[in-house]
Amino acid sequence: VALVRNQAFHFPARTLSSSVRTHLRRLGMRKSLGDGVVLAFLAEAMKDRRRHIDGQRYGEVQRGLLQRIVESWNHLQGADQERLLRASFVDLSAEADGGEQPESLLSLRPFRNSATCQSRFFSLSELVSRGDPLDSYLCWTSLPLCPRGFPHFPGFKKPDLEDVVRHARVLGELADSQDIAFQHWEELKERVVAPICTFLACHPVFRDVLQTSENVATDDAGDGAGRADEGAVAEVTSTPGTGMQAADALRIRARICSQLRRVKFLAVPLDAGITCPHALVAPWRISLVLKEHRPPMFALPSYLLEHVPLLRLLGVRDALEMPQAETTNTGDEAAKAAEQAMKWLFENGAESFADVTVRCDGGSLFLHRNI
Repeated sequence: VALVRNQAFHFPARTLSSSVRTHLRRLGMRKSLGDGVVLAFLAEAMKDRRRHIDGQRYGEVQRGLLQRIVESWNHLQGADQERLLRASFVDLSAEADGGEQPESLLSLRPFRNSATCQSRFFSLSELVSRGDPLDSYLCWTSLPLCPRGFPHFPGFKKPDLEDVVRHARVLGELADSQDIAFQHWEELKERVVAPICTFLACHPVFRDVLQTSENVATDDAGDGAGRADEGAVAEVTSTPGTGMQAADALRIRARICSQLRRVKFLAVPLDAGITCPHALVAPWRISLVLKEHRPPMFALPSYLLEHVPLLRLLGVRDALEMPQAETTNTGDEAAKAAEQAMKWLFENGAESFADVTVRCDGGSLFLHRNI
């Protein structure tokens, strides 16, 4: 890209022979490879020249610059790396890289099409890698992905918990839009829904409580000595210094569970077979007791069986099924537990299952989409 004369650096013309270039290097000509100052200058100068060149040419230039940054990354000082990460020079417009492939899953509500991405440049630290097998599918609707054709770069952003939750909420908006083609459902289940559940379960906010539940279940199956030892360990690890962290994790977990409980982000096959119709269902619409769908409730699909502890936190129901630990209770205790569950279902079922609540002068009318 041609630069104006008042720039800090100048570059030899392409018409110069290799021998002339070699002599210039001997005389002290700098190379961009491994030179953070030159790379940062190129990023700023290239952005200033954007309005003078078309989008396709700019896309080629920014890919070339990132390739040079990747090759130089391990040789740069920390300050130079931070400077390049903060430099805003990446154009996400469809002109620069051709846009998303029209038949791909990533073409459904990409973040790059939102109003916040129009007429602005992005820094490398704001972009998520397309080369990572998981990151792009965890957040393509909530974070900007790097342009197509960009090489893998260690400085790209990693999605955090809030980004994944926003992504799940956007997926829920697709439930009634009919935008998901039948060939996308298997990919959606394997590369989006299941990884979202895995990400949530492995995050410290959920991981600790899920491990605690697993330890409790193991204690119930073990002997009394094992329970005593585990209880002693729990008392030792429950120090006052971690109280605030535990409180913060509890608050964040409660908020996220409340948000995702009614979000339709779980892909559920409505019949057997790969090409069968699917639906996006909220966690509270799924029952662990059902073996087949009984709208408005749905059975848990097999690909989510390993995530049952997490899904319980998100609102997946056990209905009236007695917990395994209570199977040894007396008949009176079992009858009392079933009576309490029936009473809750009778008093709160209409409101809990409602899709729409109509407020009237004489009370509320709870409506379901299938009724």
